[in-house]
Formats: sequence, C-alpha cells, structure tokens
Amino acid sequence: MAQDARGWLDKNYPPNGTCVRKNEFVGQKITRGYSVPAVNNFGKKREEIKGLYINNQDLVGELDLSGFRELETLEASDNKITRIDLADCPKLFRIQMTNNILTDIDLSSLTKLLVLYLNNNNLRSMDLSSNKALTTLSLNDNLINANVSIFSDLEKIQHLYFGTSLNTSLRADVKKQNKFTGSLESLKCCVELRTLDIKRNDQLVGGLEDLPSTDLERFECTGTIYYWILKEANPSCTVGSAGVRKWQKLDYNKRQESILKASNKKGFEPDSTEILNNDQAEIAAVNAEKTQLQAQKQAEEQEARDCGCITNEEIRRFIASKRLEKLRRGFKNKKKDTTNEAQLSSMEELDTGEWREQRTEETQPEQTVQPTPKMKETSIYQRVSDGGIGVTVGILTTLTGVFLWFKSGSKTRNGKKRK
Repeated sequence: MAQDARGWLDKNYPPNGTCVRKNEFVGQKITRGYSVPAVNNFGKKREEIKGLYINNQDLVGELDLSGFRELETLEASDNKITRIDLADCPKLFRIQMTNNILTDIDLSSLTKLLVLYLNNNNLRSMDLSSNKALTTLSLNDNLINANVSIFSDLEKIQHLYFGTSLNTSLRADVKKQNKFTGSLESLKCCVELRTLDIKRNDQLVGGLEDLPSTDLERFECTGTIYYWILKEANPSCTVGSAGVRKWQKLDYNKRQESILKASNKKGFEPDSTEILNNDQAEIAAVNAEKTQLQAQKQAEEQEARDCGCITNEEIRRFIASKRLEKLRRGFKNKKKDTTNEAQLSSMEELDTGEWREQRTEETQPEQTVQPTPKMKETSIYQRVSDGGIGVTVGILTTLTGVFLWFKSGSKTRNGKKRK
C-alpha cells in the first residue's frame, strides 16, 4: 500500500521525538568493499542518526530529511520518491536511491559525497560541480540529456555508469535511455577509472585514445561506435578494457582505419543476440571464477578446522601457512618469477616464526630411526668438529699415523717384505 513519504517519515522518525522503528537493518551488507553493520535507531533523535535505511517501503512523493544533520548513509531504494531534500545533511557520503522516480536532485551541499547510486530514475540533468570527491557514480537507465563533460572534474572517480541496461533497452515498452553527447576525451582526467559503462550512448564520438586505460578493468560499450572500432581493429579480441589497451598501442594509421570502417556501421548497433551472447559469456566467466574461489576457500577453512583451528585468526594463519608451503614447493620445480616472489613475501608476513614452528611439530611427528654405522660415524665427526677445525685436523692426522705404523709392524712380524 502506497504511503506518503513525508508523513511516514514524521511518524517513524518524529521531528520532536525519538525513532519508533526497531532493527531497521540487520546483518552486514558489502558493496565494493563497503560494509554496513547492523543498525537500530530505536530511541534516537533525528540529529543522532547516522544511517537511515528505508528501502522498499512503498513511499510516494517528496522525502524531506530536515533535522538529520549527522546523517552519513542513506538507502531509500525501491520506492516511488519523486523529490528529496538533502540540504540539512552535509555529512552524507553514501546515497543509494535506485528504482525510484526522481526527476531532479540537489547535491550542492554534499561536498563529502563518495558513493552515489541513482540508476533507474527519471533524472533529466545532473549538477556534480560540488561533488568532486565521488569515487562511485551510477546513473544508468535515466533520461539525462547532457554532455559527457559534466564528469570532467571527477578526478577521483573509479566506477562510472551512465549507460542503458540491456534488460530495459531491449524491451519495447521501456523508453528510458540516457543520451550523452561529446567525446570520451572529457574523461582523460579520470586517471583512477576502473569501470566505465556507456552502453547505448550512440551520440558519443571520439576520444578513445585519450581514455585512461592503465587501471581500467571493465569497459561496457555495446550500442556505441566504440564497440565497432574495437571489433574492426581486432576481430578476435574481446571488446572491453583489454581491447582498449590493445587499440591504443596500434599505430596511427591502423587506428584511423578501424574508425573509418566502424563509422560505416548502420546505427552503431550490434545485433541484439550478439550483445546478449557477449554479456552472458562474460557473466558466466566471472561467476565460474567466483564459484571456484569460494569452493577453494571453503575447502581450506574445513581443512583448518579438521586440524584443530577454532578462531578466525587461527584459521587465517593456517591457510596462509599452507599457501606458503605450496609456493615453496613450486619454487623447487621451476624458476622463480617476480609474481610468485611477491606472493611469497606478502604471505611470509602472516606466517610468523612461532606459527611455522608449531606447524612443523604438528605435521612432522617424531619417528624412531635405528642408527646405521654411517650415521654414527657422522655424529662422531660432528662432535669432533664442535672443538674447532684445528683440533679436528690434529686428531685425524694422529689417527692416520697410528694406523700406518700398526700396518707396517704387522707385515714385518709375519715375515713379509714391504712393497
């Protein structure tokens, strides 16, 4: 049942009272390394609340956050909010308001904002001039008609999304699509960029050679001329961040040739089946890698528990020591390389001397071995050597002389001539 956003907020978070909601967020949520602990604002005043989680409450209309002066995190996704007032929340550094119907948003007072998710709204414009600290910005599936230069001041941005998702763009009943113009040259100052999604922005032209690609891990460009440029330059190469780096290394003539061939493609639009196949293959590869890593982690944790490890610290150290032993065994069979050496040095920091000694005692129990004459002889020489090199040489010389004298006397007594 739809509820008025302003009235619902005043009822559960009274301006002159305390919060009446209990356990509004339970557990932990991790998004790109950002963890959110369990939140319970019950009994707190508005000015004491630092995290507000009102997802999926079927809220409609305007949301006024007056009085939340200490608010740092806001999550209000999956509602029908049309407008929000954030003027009284200068400490906000994370906002997630996906799947609403926002038409505009004023972020001028949020100079500390780091993470902003506004995908799948009805935004038509964005002013980010006061938000230069942003590291993650998601504007997918909106109605923004602007030049890509609005992102030119985001020097710390790492994850930037302003494309159109395939699950909406391929549906005839959904007309929501961003229309950015300009060139990717406007992003050349975004030197920390790791993820860039520009899908279906078919009016973007040029600037691929200026795109910072050193740290780029993911480049989504289906439905743009850049897709065909990378395809023409290297048909066997997967379109993405790797394709961008390879294209940028080509000489000028080859790059111009690929641009000319791509410009003849009608509408810059690959076949929808090809788009889905490429995306599904990439998603399948990522999921397979995640599954493999998860299975490996579970197996290592189970092995640690079987060996008597109880606490998380003991399990972590056990796993580190096992991986370290595996790397060391690998060094015996092949030459060392810089990658393995770096892994070994980083893991040796976890594998302390105390833990190595303990693991050695557990994995190598005492065994009773019958000493052989060779072992006895070795132990004698070892004890002799403890007295010093000079004493050892003197004793060996004396023993040799006595042996030769005894042998000579034995032959004379038997009436044999010495040879």
